[in-house]
Amino acid sequence: MVLANAFGAIGLAIGGVAVVLAFGGGLPVLLAIGFAALSVFLLLVGFTRRLGSEIERFAIYLAYWLCLIPLGFFQFHFTLVPQGNRYQLELELAVCVLFSVVAGRIPRRGLWALSAVVLLAGTYQTKIIRRFARSLIVPVEMTQTIQYKTCMWLDKNLPGQRTMVSCDTEFICNIFSNNPQLSGGHEPSAPNWMQKVAVYSIYTGTPTAAGSAENSILWLKAFATKAMTVPGPKSREFYHPVQFPNRFEGVLPVLWHDEDDTIFAVPQKSTSLARVVSKSDIVARAPIHGLDVEPMKQFGLALGDPALPTATLANNVIRANMQPDQVISLAINHAPGWTATVAGREVPLTKDPIGLMVVAPGCNGPCEVNLHYGLTTEAWICRLLSGLITIGMLLVAGVPGISAAVRKALPLRP
Repeated sequence: MVLANAFGAIGLAIGGVAVVLAFGGGLPVLLAIGFAALSVFLLLVGFTRRLGSEIERFAIYLAYWLCLIPLGFFQFHFTLVPQGNRYQLELELAVCVLFSVVAGRIPRRGLWALSAVVLLAGTYQTKIIRRFARSLIVPVEMTQTIQYKTCMWLDKNLPGQRTMVSCDTEFICNIFSNNPQLSGGHEPSAPNWMQKVAVYSIYTGTPTAAGSAENSILWLKAFATKAMTVPGPKSREFYHPVQFPNRFEGVLPVLWHDEDDTIFAVPQKSTSLARVVSKSDIVARAPIHGLDVEPMKQFGLALGDPALPTATLANNVIRANMQPDQVISLAINHAPGWTATVAGREVPLTKDPIGLMVVAPGCNGPCEVNLHYGLTTEAWICRLLSGLITIGMLLVAGVPGISAAVRKALPLRP
């Protein structure tokens, strides 16, 4: 129990360091917050040491840390973890656990009084929630929303082609369409950091409208994105993250326009995610940030070079007519486990500076590259650990002798 809370405190401390420093709070603010939080926690530890129940102490410590996150955000305007305002459910969970284990220590009269207070507070809270619900839950004709119309147009007219669906529409498209997206609304799970840089750069552009379209288009082409949705200032879309939304007008062809929302095409030689380029055309180095596109410019020119052959990609098989000094740039995030073979011979598959895969088949003429994905050492270790833990749990639950030994080694006094 002590170790669990210690690890929790360390995790919150690391998160707090990152958040405070990221938002410019500085070291003095960081030290003050950390000192105050740990001081109160140590007081709690000292106060609860006389409690006979380890479960009660655990519930108190759990409630302290999980309540500190949202209450600190709303009441004291600081956060221990990113987006501390989203931990209300964890707060309620911790309070319920705490109440369930300490209720037996409260006298009956005190319990009735506490129940009355909770009931009154709950009545007031219910009134607030119902008022909010009435403003939020209104009849909507889904097919007439701009988000639905955008997703359906993409699904019908650009099936299977990667698109940059902007703003809250990307969440809706995940429900109604199987079209791959550059963003998709789940950046924390993206394995490629440069993919996040690309999305952010496309949204924000450059500090002025001049040059914003050029930089954004280069990022879109690098990731083989065939179209982009752009909501205008009057769009019914909620977030409006695209800065200078008019910057693509007259630069990219318009595929569809409705109300103040537009789908622009990003012209490219082919719809394939596999692109044949020269070895010297691969991105020279990782961009420092989204505006540092100089190392990508030669790569961008090569993607549009009509002299270079096109490639097809289907069912993990790439086909192209290539020369020995040419490579295949795959607009797919690199991950350990990917390998490539030509006629049964393994060929180099590497990661380029923007996190995409590059295959060097060394072919002279028609070439067929087969892609394979296998388990890595890390995956095998995880499978082994998962299996051992499962076997251990079954033994503890099913073998009386082992169960008794575990209970004796880890006594929990109720």
